[in-house]
Amino acid sequence: MMEAHIEVAGYRDGFIIRGININVSNGEVLVVTGPSGSGKTTLAKALTGLLGRSGGLFKGSILINGYPLLEMPSEKIYELVTYIPQEPWYALVGYTVYAEHCFILSQLGLKCSSVFLEKLGLAGKIDSLTMNLSAGETQRLLWAEALAKKSNVLILDEPLVYLDREARRIVADVVRDARDNGASIIIVDHDPLFWRELAGKLLVLENGVAKYYGEWDTGVLQQFHQPSKTMRVVNDEVAVDIENIWFKYPGEKPLFRGLSFQVKKSLITGLTGRNGAGKSTLLKLIAGILKPTKGFINRLGTPVYIPENPLLYFTKPTPREELLYMANGREEKALEAAEIFDISRILDTPLARLSSGERRRLALASAYLGGFDIYLIDEPTGGLDQANASRVLEVLLELVNEGKTIVVATHDERVIKLLDYEFRMG
Repeated sequence: MMEAHIEVAGYRDGFIIRGININVSNGEVLVVTGPSGSGKTTLAKALTGLLGRSGGLFKGSILINGYPLLEMPSEKIYELVTYIPQEPWYALVGYTVYAEHCFILSQLGLKCSSVFLEKLGLAGKIDSLTMNLSAGETQRLLWAEALAKKSNVLILDEPLVYLDREARRIVADVVRDARDNGASIIIVDHDPLFWRELAGKLLVLENGVAKYYGEWDTGVLQQFHQPSKTMRVVNDEVAVDIENIWFKYPGEKPLFRGLSFQVKKSLITGLTGRNGAGKSTLLKLIAGILKPTKGFINRLGTPVYIPENPLLYFTKPTPREELLYMANGREEKALEAAEIFDISRILDTPLARLSSGERRRLALASAYLGGFDIYLIDEPTGGLDQANASRVLEVLLELVNEGKTIVVATHDERVIKLLDYEFRMG
């Protein structure tokens, strides 16, 4: 059981959450949702004890089975609580998949076994370098570790963002089993309806406070307009011509063998398919970040690549500086983009303190200002609530209508509905 009474939590001179009280019984699932930047991840970090121990601000109490979490030694918290962050790449320490998994088990005195890796579909990745995993495979690895630990409390921040359909089904089964075995589970998700059959309680955050807390109630969830696809004329103009490319990462099997593919100009093309099929890699190849070992990629226009981890995209320390740089110093243009992507209120907040959704919208706003010809976007709506996802999709449609070419890697059905062409991989 986890009980939390949070008076204040967050960052000094920055965003805070206030007056949040929750009680998650053994064998119960609480789903936390709300707009991007409403405090969901701040709450998750507070509940793990990370916030108070890493220089953040915390006033209140957190109890696990009646014992104060903040008075426990770190190793005891590690045993009792499993936290899977929204940005899974920050949670890995091992060099290979097997080394990572064995290290986690060794911290609890458990014998190393590949059983849970196999259950999460990673049997063929045991010897792979963790740096070569896709975001979805990284999430699967963290889930395998969570299964092996059998913690009393699971805190999961946007656990579905990078997972394919099969992996989502597996994760839902894992959560169901953990609940049935008495775990207290807290799930932060922009798509709470995915969990409606498992959830007992619902917490809706807005501007750092609880807008709703209680038994599951679909009626309190706000519905938003989904942008509709407009009919576009498919012409023969090619924006990207991929000719017989081969590619492999060091120490891995070839990912592409003789792949040929054309991206038509002024359309939205989607790369879909299972985790590890090569969607992100293909975007990087098109962008010129990676080079094929054989074959050619011809681009008719200037590309920009926005990675699934937006922090890798930025060149400046704050949103204002980033947008001004991309707008060539034209403040009016930068502020217009900030308004479009709903980031006006965070322009002077350091990037490290932005939520994942805010970083993603900032990256898209920056690229939007760049005036590129080909936009290569990895998970454009990852971690975004319905309102901000709709805003981003409307901008993508606007770019295409202006003659731009967009290629996205995605698992999000909201994006897939707008595609002009879907290239399913794996």
